[in-house]
Amino acid sequence: MTRVDFYILPDSTPNGRLALACQLTEKAHAQGHPVYLHAASASMARHLDSMLWVARQNSFLPHGLVEDVLPPIPPILIGDERGPEMLGTPIASVLASMYTLLRPTTDAPPWESSAAVGTVLINLSADVPSFYGHFARVVELVDQEEPTLMAGRLRFARYRELGITPENHKL
Repeated sequence: MTRVDFYILPDSTPNGRLALACQLTEKAHAQGHPVYLHAASASMARHLDSMLWVARQNSFLPHGLVEDVLPPIPPILIGDERGPEMLGTPIASVLASMYTLLRPTTDAPPWESSAAVGTVLINLSADVPSFYGHFARVVELVDQEEPTLMAGRLRFARYRELGITPENHKL
């Protein structure tokens, strides 16, 4: 079953959620987990792309926008509200490529029957993505801006309706 974690920021600093998304992406990548960043819009996706290029001095996070990547698919992908399948990229293909890139010597996980082993979805959209169940872990980032906070509460309730007990992490 997919694990869902809500990270609650203490304020509504501009780009605070995006900066935290970059930090968590870097941490997940360092631990060998493929990451899919689900942005709320194409402009947010492009902004995340530019932030990942300069996330940390003297480091590189191999990433790309779903609509622009060519094989081999990098272990960090950024998509927008259209989702990966709307861009003509089946999510199972994306996950398989990401998983194989990071773990080329192991057997592929059972894509059809469970969440992809080790994969992380960082959701920055207002809704629960329809494809969340394809990931082993979903990370939800919420700040104190009223619309973001309300949307986070609705997502939390939706996950509970789906039989998932999300964990809260106040930062």
